[in-house]
Amino acid sequence: MRFARNLIGNGTIFAPVSIWRPRRKVLAPTFTPKNLNHFVKIFSRQSIVMTDQLQSVAGTGPVSVWKYLTSYTMDSVCETALGVNVNAQRTVDEPFLTAFEECCKLMAARMVSPWLAADALYKLLPYHASFERCKNTICSFVDKVIKSKRKTMTENNTAINKNSDKDMKTFLELLIEATGGDRGYSDLELQEETLVIVVAGTDTSAVGVSFTVSMLARHPDVQEKVYEELREVFGDSDRPVTFEDLPHLKYLDAVVRETLRLYPPVPVVV
Repeated sequence: MRFARNLIGNGTIFAPVSIWRPRRKVLAPTFTPKNLNHFVKIFSRQSIVMTDQLQSVAGTGPVSVWKYLTSYTMDSVCETALGVNVNAQRTVDEPFLTAFEECCKLMAARMVSPWLAADALYKLLPYHASFERCKNTICSFVDKVIKSKRKTMTENNTAINKNSDKDMKTFLELLIEATGGDRGYSDLELQEETLVIVVAGTDTSAVGVSFTVSMLARHPDVQEKVYEELREVFGDSDRPVTFEDLPHLKYLDAVVRETLRLYPPVPVVV
């Protein structure tokens, strides 16, 4: 946890209850039925992009799906939570994602290497310089997104875009609204909370999907049942997934839940 804090600071994930509770209330309005319906549309659209990417390597032998999943989850998280499309899936060596993956590798190395745990020693090694360089890339990306969103909100002279529904607020819009004042977010806290959303959302989601894919590969009979359920719901059509489809995907839901029970992403990431 200490090593992760070096990257994402003191966001809500590390905050005591006295800080966590009011901040949770700030973000709760994002989870309205209308927002969740909109999120499914984004997930579906980004899934189509990922499917096209995977199709290009299908039949070429064993392949790691990790880079495809992290690109997909980053695109999905940034669009739903921040309201921006970074096109990580279509960009080779996307700077933020590359820096994020390098930071994760460096943090993992510290976790399993006792001689790297001491900050005084670590700062003398080249690992520290690499970590700081990647961290700066990540923070610069977040700052750019925040400034862009603030500019858009200011130009519209309202807390949200005039052309959007008042209930369709992203996490970032809610966070920006909560900045300033004695009890509001400072600029640093806003950056830290945004980092928590992007970093935690990208990595934990990718880990969860990776384990699900792995479990399906290890259990062909279960994979076949999932496939048959998808055929029953979607047939041979290529139509996008809708919010109304989700209640009909009961077996797939059970598979995902069982995978999360066996391999919960957060402990794995931490």
